[in-house]
Amino acid sequence: MSSWITCPCGNPLHRNLFAGAGVCVVVEDAVLDRVDEQLPASDAVDRILRSSDILLRCPKCGRIVIEEKKSGAISVYARERT
Repeated sequence: MSSWITCPCGNPLHRNLFAGAGVCVVVEDAVLDRVDEQLPASDAVDRILRSSDILLRCPKCGRIVIEEKKSGAISVYARERT
């Protein structure tokens, strides 16, 4: 799987969590509820990251790109103009 997603504006977005690319994760409550409180913090964080969607913001156009962990589907959202 590539570490890059191309925004509709053409800007490449780096999706690697550990490369300093400003990647965010979207964590559902259910994911947090399934984490055993007895786990060491590093293991808990690993489980959360493995179960969470990835959120990227395009610095060029401001769109938000979400990659779903389960399906790999990519959704793109643009700001509404008012």
